[in-house]
Amino acid sequence: GTAGLRARPGRLAAVRQSAPRRCRMDADERRSVRRIEAADAWAVRHEVMWPERPPEYSRVDGDEDPSLSQHYGLFVDDVLVSVCSLFLEGDSAQFRKFATRVQRQGQGHGTHLLHHVFDAAKLAGCASICCNARIEQAPYYRKFGLAETPGSAFEKGGRHFVVMAADLQPAQAALSAEPSVPADTRA
Repeated sequence: GTAGLRARPGRLAAVRQSAPRRCRMDADERRSVRRIEAADAWAVRHEVMWPERPPEYSRVDGDEDPSLSQHYGLFVDDVLVSVCSLFLEGDSAQFRKFATRVQRQGQGHGTHLLHHVFDAAKLAGCASICCNARIEQAPYYRKFGLAETPGSAFEKGGRHFVVMAADLQPAQAALSAEPSVPADTRA
């Protein structure tokens, strides 16, 4: 959970001031990652992750507290297609509620967004990052260097999850830098 999660002052401010990230894509589309409000993320989360549940089910403690969370959205031609929330505690980060609209999956949008979120965690000084991954999505997260934490499997809402974690290397470049995404990691 995020109860008691508090970031040191100034860590999130550096991330907040970062420039939007652009990447290579088709000439007819423009993709950018930018900060969004929690409320902007909720609709995508609900649509993709828990459409059979009430909308509130996709919200988490700390969503509306900027000292705890940062919300990122990937836009294609100014349409929000993917969301991810980053929570910082000490030198650790957790990304939560990572979702890409079904009709836009498999096009690299989620991968691009997740690289941006990892960069934001590095820029904030985090040494590690983790997530609660649906079991069936574990192979995708392994492409980012995340590994299952032994004994961490759990169930929520009839779905099975595992905690995955990775060490982060220090940030090498600003968030506005071009990402290096191998072709085989497209989401």
